[in-house]
Amino acid sequence: MEGESAAGVAGFFVSGGTVPLDSRSYVQRSADAALFEALSTGRFCYVLNSRQMGKSSLCVRTMARLQAAGARTAFVDLTKIGGRNVTPDQWYAGLVVEVGRALGLRTEMLRNWQDESALSPMQRFFSALRDVALDTIESRVVIFIDEIDATRSLSFSANEFFAGIRECYNRRVHDPAYARLTFCLLGVAVPGDLIADPTTTPFNIGERVVLADFTEGEAAALAAGLGQGRDEVLQRILHWTHGHPFLTQSLASTAASRGDVVSAADVDRLVAELLFQAKARETNINLADVGNRILSCSSDPNQIAKYRADVLSLYEKILKGQQVFDDESNSLAAVLKLSGIVRVEDRMLKVRNRIYERVFDRHWIRENMPGAEIRRQRRAFLKGALRTGLVAAAILAVIAWLAVRA
Repeated sequence: MEGESAAGVAGFFVSGGTVPLDSRSYVQRSADAALFEALSTGRFCYVLNSRQMGKSSLCVRTMARLQAAGARTAFVDLTKIGGRNVTPDQWYAGLVVEVGRALGLRTEMLRNWQDESALSPMQRFFSALRDVALDTIESRVVIFIDEIDATRSLSFSANEFFAGIRECYNRRVHDPAYARLTFCLLGVAVPGDLIADPTTTPFNIGERVVLADFTEGEAAALAAGLGQGRDEVLQRILHWTHGHPFLTQSLASTAASRGDVVSAADVDRLVAELLFQAKARETNINLADVGNRILSCSSDPNQIAKYRADVLSLYEKILKGQQVFDDESNSLAAVLKLSGIVRVEDRMLKVRNRIYERVFDRHWIRENMPGAEIRRQRRAFLKGALRTGLVAAAILAVIAWLAVRA
């Protein structure tokens, strides 16, 4: 790519949305091989992570690879089916339509849905899968359910939906046809957020696929789109982003489009211009999403102030470099991980990258800490200062008394 113009390389990157199949800027990660291998052998999988990590792009490529290997695939985005205003009948019927359309069996699956009207909506959906899809298709059928966190906004419990997915796995023992049916669940959630009953969750029979930030080796493919000074520019971008997929692609895209970003110092100026300005936390799509997820961490308006204070206090400990273990049962840690502001390293929580460390600093924490918590901290500080002062005064009095006696 040496000597190419800025215009010649600017279109190389995709800084938002799903990366197209033909894009040269797609970065292969260990998750690509892990997900394909697991689904190819019939294992249920789930990919739960923060936003803008490349879940949809991973899904598109895995589907293409599975189809090339002879499998049939269906992709369902739950946000398109509806949320609080849909009934269970409408929601499950929407699943039937989406899966049926993808498999070329929309009419047949809808007819089965109508014929089984005596069953519950959940039973009718899984009946259509078994009695139509698996009876018609002889190859493996892999269903990708994206945005599964959307089930939290439904007016009814989605527990039985996840229980139904688990039952498809359990029935493999009695009905060999189910061995050809596999699910992959994707979303911004932790398993405990979606289904509380450990005896019915599909997550304890599924394989978790971890979608991590780009490593230096993986991100090396992006250098081809950067033109002059590409290796130094890419290294400096990774210095700031720590391989965060969206931030890395976005900064690389801007650097390529300008053409005058050819050194580490140029990258530093670009980062400061785009991300460290006063309004960047509101105008940059990634920074705004991270901040909003932390500050809107509770759906209960009566608890949001206290919960926000607890989340920000935990984040402040991490920001200060204190040891905070990655505890899957800690709901505060889950908020930070799903916001994307922290990463897990050696079972400890660390600030995700230097950009977040700078943007979401201690000043930002203080600005957004609920007033009651700030007052509590001030009282604690004054109480501590008073106690220290009294102890110091007592010590001085003892020293003075000893001096007089001497």
